[in-house]
Amino acid sequence: MQIINSSFSFDRFLEWLGAARARVLIIDYGALALPSDHGPCQPIPAVLRLLEQIRVQTNIRLIVISDRHCRTVDSLRRLDPVPEIWGVGGLERLLPDGSYELSSMDERALRGLAEADDWAEAAGLLPWVEQKPGGIALLETTILPAEFNSTRSRAWTAWSEIAIEYGLSLLNLEHGLELRVPSRTRVEAVEAIISETHRSVPIAYLGDGVLSEFAFDALGARGMRVLVRRTFRATLADVWISPPVGLVGLLKIWLSAGQQDHTTPVCAGSADEAPGSKRGGVDQSESQGGN
Repeated sequence: MQIINSSFSFDRFLEWLGAARARVLIIDYGALALPSDHGPCQPIPAVLRLLEQIRVQTNIRLIVISDRHCRTVDSLRRLDPVPEIWGVGGLERLLPDGSYELSSMDERALRGLAEADDWAEAAGLLPWVEQKPGGIALLETTILPAEFNSTRSRAWTAWSEIAIEYGLSLLNLEHGLELRVPSRTRVEAVEAIISETHRSVPIAYLGDGVLSEFAFDALGARGMRVLVRRTFRATLADVWISPPVGLVGLLKIWLSAGQQDHTTPVCAGSADEAPGSKRGGVDQSESQGGN
């Protein structure tokens, strides 16, 4: 573990975590898994076991944000108890009790996604495209690496025109492209979570990809921001850990702190700056450097 924001005190956050009667832990799905060249990434088993322990033994609201459709993240839905899952980067929300929410989507944008799907089929790429509510993605894990660069370039050209015509967002991800309805994102998801959480409750966000930077910015000084990545990059995060060892270690710390008291439910309240934080404003230029 490495503290990369000199204005952030991990010791103070840990004290707050141990003293609190409730906690919120938000994790990007990608931060739970190691990269794979042979298909979609799957969460590390040891990490899933720790998350299950944390859910059972502490008073925590555990939230996973995924760019995938939340009903397809089977490894998370098999956890007992099931965590709260936000899918398609925040567009949809699946609560532990099975309740499902989907943000409204513009009909024009949906027509654009249908056209992008037609293009992928005509280009012979449909078997390597992931479809989800409000989005369509071409991922590196679904196509041979040697062919991916040229395929990505073709898709970028075609989907850029569709994005402009239909008001869609085209995201250039670390492992592919995604065309998405510009509705609720990680930023809105984090803002919603903060608004539902009392200011006395500590929040941590663990993220890996470039889209996590938007969530880090939204969380700001309200909690702890953790970059979970084997190689370092410019980031708004306060802490950098390298998986799987660093991630397992941090979750064990969280489990130990949370076992001290888990009797009071997480409740809504104002979202002031975290008592465990002493940092000031966010440096926007640093965020741009991470993209």
